Amino acid sequence: MLKRILQKLTDNNAIMFPPVPMEELKIVNNTLKTHNLAEIPTAYAKLLTVTDGLIWDGMELYGLYKKTRKDYAFSDILHLNLEIKETGAIKNKVIIGKTAEAFIVYDADLEKYNVLNRIDFEIIDSFSNLSDALYLYVEPLFL
Repeated sequence: MLKRILQKLTDNNAIMFPPVPMEELKIVNNTLKTHNLAEIPTAYAKLLTVTDGLIWDGMELYGLYKKTRKDYAFSDILHLNLEIKETGAIKNKVIIGKTAEAFIVYDADLEKYNVLNRIDFEIIDSFSNLSDALYLYVEPLFL
């Protein structure tokens, strides 16, 4: 299903970036772990080997590298998570994306992808896999 979602996003003008090598994912995972944050989950790591993040219709999925497009700074997973970690809201979690109102977060303790309110970090929705979490936002592309 993840491949189908990525194909639909590509067909609908998502901004995608060159993929990242697995060795670099390992370095970022080690750093996240050192800071008591969750490692990048396997399904999301596979996505990053296709595209180092993406932007589509207000949804951003973070990559390993910070990017700039037309005066817009696109955050990277490591620095964003280290910054938000200071709030105490994401222990053993990793933020992988955002929408206008929510963060998309992998919770390693629960082994779930949660959609969290960006203001108070309360769970809005929860999914057992990445495809289902992303489908919440891309469902109109499949209708």
